[in-house]
Amino acid sequence: MLSSSVFHSLDDSDFSKFKCESLLQELYHIFQDSEEKLQSSCVSTEDQEAMLLLEVARARQDVHHAQKQLAECLNQETKLLCALHQLKAKKFAELVDDANLNIGRIRATFNRYGRLPQVPDVNMSHSSQDEDGGEF
Repeated sequence: MLSSSVFHSLDDSDFSKFKCESLLQELYHIFQDSEEKLQSSCVSTEDQEAMLLLEVARARQDVHHAQKQLAECLNQETKLLCALHQLKAKKFAELVDDANLNIGRIRATFNRYGRLPQVPDVNMSHSSQDEDGGEF
């Protein structure tokens, strides 16, 4: 639910607060007020119909206003997600650059010293013993 959420755009202009509960409460109060007016006054059915149509128009205006605010909020969310993904892409691009540098260093080392590891000199003149203690 979006109640008590405040959204700020990237250019720092404030969106108005969007509260579903308060909007629904306002619409309910408008409906109750119009219903009380209709019941308390002795007006013709044409006047009653005109008042109801006016209230419907006001309710529709409120709905369109709420839809506009929701669209602005969704747009803001999309912009922020886009900025987040750009930041992540930049971070991973830096990791790829670091990996490429490391690969370049490894290649330079191979080119300088060769690809075979240096095998330590093993003196084979000492006699070896097998598991039974016998020499071979």
